[in-house]
Amino acid sequence: MKLTITDTAILLPISIEFFEKHGFDYYQHGSITLEDACEKKGLDYQKIDAELTQWFQLNENNLGRNLMEFDIEHLIEYINRTYHYQEHEMLNRLESMIDALVREEKKDKRIQYLAVNIEREFRPLKEKLLKHFESEDRVFFPYIEKLLEAKNVKLNIPSYHISLIKNPIRVLEQEHKTALKLLEGIKELTHQYEELPNSGNHYNDLMIELKRFEGNIHMHLHIENNILFPKLLDIEEIMNQKIQEKYH
Repeated sequence: MKLTITDTAILLPISIEFFEKHGFDYYQHGSITLEDACEKKGLDYQKIDAELTQWFQLNENNLGRNLMEFDIEHLIEYINRTYHYQEHEMLNRLESMIDALVREEKKDKRIQYLAVNIEREFRPLKEKLLKHFESEDRVFFPYIEKLLEAKNVKLNIPSYHISLIKNPIRVLEQEHKTALKLLEGIKELTHQYEELPNSGNHYNDLMIELKRFEGNIHMHLHIENNILFPKLLDIEEIMNQKIQEKYH
């Protein structure tokens, strides 16, 4: 059985940088093989596969941490420490850069047009992501902690509490899709964050920062969609089985 793109990203995290380079979606729609993904993108699979093999050989001493080995508590801590705080700072920095571009680039009509439209697309993206972070930090993650406490202690909780885990995950996954769609709008508007000659440093610096932010978001969603959420659903299944054994 061939590995999917998501499987490869989980087992060999160094592949993520390669997938980002070629625009392969490992974070949300990665349940297809590399060969199928190449076919969808009109790429030569043999060439890409050879390049990926070479990539692994060149980076064999830098495989990175396998997050599948993290337990749920450490995954949550890792997400908070590495992504929520960092992306909050990145969003504020991007907002400042966009505001400065709108104010300062009024002489260049092309840049002014792009800046105004980037600002229009960015505002709802920032708002939705910050609400998403808050929802996870204040509601979802504390709920998970209670769920784990129940698993580790007596399981004296009604089964309907456990089954609720699927619905919050669906909501969070939908929020992921909405954020990615808004980010994709900015990417299309800027022609894949293309740096423009004779546009000044402010615009090109913004493109570099947007591209870096996109990579950060992709990795963040990959960890939640493909590692954290499946771990939670596995635990929910175990708990439901134990409850059925206890009451039947």
